[in-house]
Amino acid sequence: YRRAWRIVELADHPAVGICLDSFHMLSRGHDPAGIADIPGDRIFFVQLADAPLLTMDVLSWSRHHRLFPGEGGFDLADFTARVVAAGYTGPWSLEVFNDTFRQTDPRRTALHARRSLRWLEDAVARIAPDATADRPDIAMLPDSAAPSDVDFVEITAEDTSAVEELLAQLGFTPRGRHRTKPVTLWTAGEARVILNEQHARGRAPRLAAIGFEVDDAEAVDLRLHDLRVPRAYRRTYAREERLDGAVAPDGTEVYWAQAADEGDPAWVREFEHGEPPRESPILAVDHISLTQPWQVVEESTLFYTAGFALSLDSRTEVPGPEGLVESRVLTAPNGAIRIPLNVAPPILAERGSERVLPQHAAFRCADVRALARAARARGFQPLTMPANYYDDIAARFDLSDAFVDELRELHLGYDRDAAGEYLHFYTETLGEVFLEFVERVGDYSGFAAGTAPVRLTAQRGR
Repeated sequence: YRRAWRIVELADHPAVGICLDSFHMLSRGHDPAGIADIPGDRIFFVQLADAPLLTMDVLSWSRHHRLFPGEGGFDLADFTARVVAAGYTGPWSLEVFNDTFRQTDPRRTALHARRSLRWLEDAVARIAPDATADRPDIAMLPDSAAPSDVDFVEITAEDTSAVEELLAQLGFTPRGRHRTKPVTLWTAGEARVILNEQHARGRAPRLAAIGFEVDDAEAVDLRLHDLRVPRAYRRTYAREERLDGAVAPDGTEVYWAQAADEGDPAWVREFEHGEPPRESPILAVDHISLTQPWQVVEESTLFYTAGFALSLDSRTEVPGPEGLVESRVLTAPNGAIRIPLNVAPPILAERGSERVLPQHAAFRCADVRALARAARARGFQPLTMPANYYDDIAARFDLSDAFVDELRELHLGYDRDAAGEYLHFYTETLGEVFLEFVERVGDYSGFAAGTAPVRLTAQRGR
């Protein structure tokens, strides 16, 4: 672009200007600082695209992997802020080429694009307040911090009795039935599971909604409204707590409520005739793993990052019996929110069966081995791990025979890295959902990616 600007300078004609393209500049590692040398009135056009950071042929990267702002690895906010600071006031073009947008509904894509530009406006206004002070077209979104914790997970089904039996075996406490709806609440520690039979005729169990605790519910509501995110509706009667919600691109409903200063949130009081909470080795929700149809995963990433200030922590690919499962992890700064978004292998999409890859909620435990033994005494049967899995981890981690025998007996998975250890077990899949129970030792922050292929294979055999 420096050479292009030199040509414009030499031409020295008011009808000759320069077009700046974020993809071509940032994909080649060019420093955008030189934009400051270009007068704003000589920048005639700006093309914007984000992209994942890949090592590949630039032409293929350009034609198949461009993303909307905020979805990739480029510092697009910095690039855009420099263009604004140079004095550019012309049009901004989204030059996004990828295989998804060529196959999806253009109206939905347009709304997705608008949301990404609104995110970019906010990011630029925050990092370049001087350059945007006199630009009413570049405004910040309403402030809202990332959620402070998971409020609840909700499983919906026409008949939730099988899930109730499972939760009882695992030591959850039935806290009662909602006073006006066919909905029950089960809790263990700070973990809350809602079982909802309303409007679920013919549905097998599925993870239908999640709730976040936030420090300023009104600010989150204003932010989501400004982003024009579709809203979730639930009928609320007098003397019932209002829960604001939005619909994520994959159809999951996401709610937020003001965090309680202490104890249970206010909405828990709407559940009656239950048992008082009892002690449990289960502490809280550890993470929520959501399966994404291939055509919405980028949109979902933007939904959580722009709407709830989560950040994209990592990307990985996990081998499974049907092919590679792409997984990307979204997290809150305090680590209390962890949401892996998993994309089913293409062969499942071709069959129209992405949901063959079930969703799940994982619960953090103080002692997962004690939980596994207590649950077994109540009749619980975990997902059976194959015998050769334990031969493999014994060799990989140099574990004692006694410890491996205990893992094998309880069908526990195991992982370890430099920061700590991870012990966990899975339930059998009910409908489209299963549960996981985990113990993190030390500062382990992963998700046992080495166990996931074994789990996927074991589930496929059921």
